[in-house]
Amino acid sequence: MGIMSWLFGKSNPGNKLPGLIWMYQQFMEAYFIEIADQKYHSYKTLIVFVHFEDDAVRVRELLTSSQIDFLFWNVPRSSIDAYKEVRDCAESVLIVDTSQLPDWSLNVSEETHDSDSVPFVVWHNYPIPRNDLRVQHFLAALPCSFKGHVLTSLDSPLMSLFGGPRTIDMLKQLGMREDENVSATLVDRQIAKAQLKMQKKFDNRRTQEKPASSASEWILLNIDTE
Repeated sequence: MGIMSWLFGKSNPGNKLPGLIWMYQQFMEAYFIEIADQKYHSYKTLIVFVHFEDDAVRVRELLTSSQIDFLFWNVPRSSIDAYKEVRDCAESVLIVDTSQLPDWSLNVSEETHDSDSVPFVVWHNYPIPRNDLRVQHFLAALPCSFKGHVLTSLDSPLMSLFGGPRTIDMLKQLGMREDENVSATLVDRQIAKAQLKMQKKFDNRRTQEKPASSASEWILLNIDTE
């Protein structure tokens, strides 16, 4: 990891899903296709969690252009049924809309049936913590182990509001390559802090959450960024 690991360290704070972050989304996308292709050739299923319609469209475009088969997965209400569908899935990639995930916050599985971990990625963080927590609860409820990351970039809508451009400039000055990523405590904490700030702004508006097709639109509709 070079400069990024030296700057930020490697551990993940608390129970937060571990993240990998790039300067620019184009390099994040290249990494995503690399791991999706690996699962395709190893006959393993990769679960991809998306928060917005625009992200689902982009994931579909990337997989289609790389000739990797995928399925938009309607997750069953039962965690046991969901586990069976993951286990028996014939597609290389399952795409999951996090807004449609069941509420399994109280369901924690204490048994594991598979020796191999099921790989997953989350396509960017949700602007507020809620949907990221839904993913955590989903993974904790299934009776199998998982291994994966949240993939994001410093030019994402969320990070652009919280110092992303300045961080890019700093890293370039330090000699970091644009295609380099980092998994780091400080970065994860910065993202968590940004989400909590967004949550506070959202709560202060005292209105119901307005649906959006992209993170940028969500922020525009639900957050006072002045």
